[in-house]
Amino acid sequence: MAAGHVPRQPVRLLWRGTAAAMIDYSKLRFGKGTPRVILKMAKATLKAQTERACRKLVDQRDGRKCFFPKCRAYAGSKHHIVASSVRGSRIWRTDDIVSACETHHRLFKAGLIRTTGNPDIKHDLRVHVTPLGRAHGITVPKVA
Repeated sequence: MAAGHVPRQPVRLLWRGTAAAMIDYSKLRFGKGTPRVILKMAKATLKAQTERACRKLVDQRDGRKCFFPKCRAYAGSKHHIVASSVRGSRIWRTDDIVSACETHHRLFKAGLIRTTGNPDIKHDLRVHVTPLGRAHGITVPKVA
């Protein structure tokens, strides 16, 4: 380093060369509200916690087995009974989610089968084959 040279301190730039100033809003008489970015982060964290809790409860309820009658395959997917495209948003509630194996989840997504009822109530969940599913030879096994 050259004699007499003072290293420059890093300066954060906000907009077109103006230096950023860190403002402690708590010192102001009329403090500003919580910044939107903090609120968004809190909302995202809450959604993630809700999703994890719901997935855990559904796994406990279904034993990680597929919902489809007589299918006892490992259920690696969760399926919403009412699609978020219909509802307008994705809601994580146990009465709207079933565990599905990869095969039956694909049938859902293809529109070949659908479900009705509440999976939280024993024997209330019903599986229906759509007309498109019938055309492809899909059937639902009878459960005694």
